[in-house]
Amino acid sequence: VVFFRPRAEMAKSSALLTVLVALAVTIASVTAQCTFTDTDSGNTYQYDLSRLTKSGSDYTVTVPGASFAVNICTAVQSCDKQGMGSCQTDSNKAQWAAGALPAVFSRGTATAGQGLALTYNNGDLCGTNPRTTIIQFTCDSTQDPGTLTYVKEQPTCTYNFSWASKYACPGAPGAGGGLSGGWVFVIIYLVGFVVYFVIGLIYKSQKMGATGKEM
Repeated sequence: VVFFRPRAEMAKSSALLTVLVALAVTIASVTAQCTFTDTDSGNTYQYDLSRLTKSGSDYTVTVPGASFAVNICTAVQSCDKQGMGSCQTDSNKAQWAAGALPAVFSRGTATAGQGLALTYNNGDLCGTNPRTTIIQFTCDSTQDPGTLTYVKEQPTCTYNFSWASKYACPGAPGAGGGLSGGWVFVIIYLVGFVVYFVIGLIYKSQKMGATGKEM
């Protein structure tokens, strides 16, 4: 198959393919950054919170005198601060970075195999200490996706949340039939290639009058 396309058409097709590949890389990257492997007594537990990542909006929690915007493994959208996983807005509408990306994972207070903790460190200073957000996830197969709940501020300027969710269970995304970041990459890349190929056929048919074997 030989295509004779002007540079403008080739540039458009190449740009489309580039955008699709970039999107696939971004999705795969988010998935990779939202996983945690915990081991205990010879057992291995794989967690993947990427299903809880929001695009275009945030999880919001209101408490007396303040509200929080939180996202999972990606930056919050409703905050003037850049690169934050958690953002606090006080009663005067002032915004404070309550924890920066990347997310740091640990078992936290959960029993092995029953949950994990996500921590955003290095927020804006609160006195001499940086603001920190900790979300303690608990495995609960009945909660989809569950609710982010504010627990307390302890120690000072460390904001503790809880979240019971089926996605906090080991292996939950895979068990639910979801696609991994790698498969998303492959699918988007193949779609881009098909679009690129079809554009060539359409152009050759309409602009050059090619038919049958000539295509």
